[in-house]
Amino acid sequence: MLKCKLLFRFFVFLQKNGRLLFVMFRAFNFMRMAMIVIMCFPYCFLYAESVDLIDALSVAKNFMKYSFKKDKIENFVTFNSDSTVTMYAFNFESGGFVLVSASDNSDPILAYSNRGYFQSKDSIVNDGLLCFLDDCETVI
Repeated sequence: MLKCKLLFRFFVFLQKNGRLLFVMFRAFNFMRMAMIVIMCFPYCFLYAESVDLIDALSVAKNFMKYSFKKDKIENFVTFNSDSTVTMYAFNFESGGFVLVSASDNSDPILAYSNRGYFQSKDSIVNDGLLCFLDDCETVI
């Protein structure tokens, strides 16, 4: 008997407030869709774009100019991984180099020194530096 009364009251409630429940259901669906959009929105920015040589050159020049008062570039080395440019190494005339990322997904300056020159990857003897460069190429 108690179950019948509760069931009857529930149907009366539905009859009186059916529109309210429908609106609540629609609001819940809207909130669920909004939450999905909000959760997926940050993934739109995960795709990195490549940095061309001109932009990397200006980053290297500006960094060395304001850090060490050097701005004359002698030469540069390009690092490739699977036919994609991953890094640029810019050597300066009075010594020093800047290693610049070729992707805007990472920090622009990967490494620098105010003395010495950065040669090609084949001429590097230091295992730690080779490991660092391989890791940078993998991440970028």
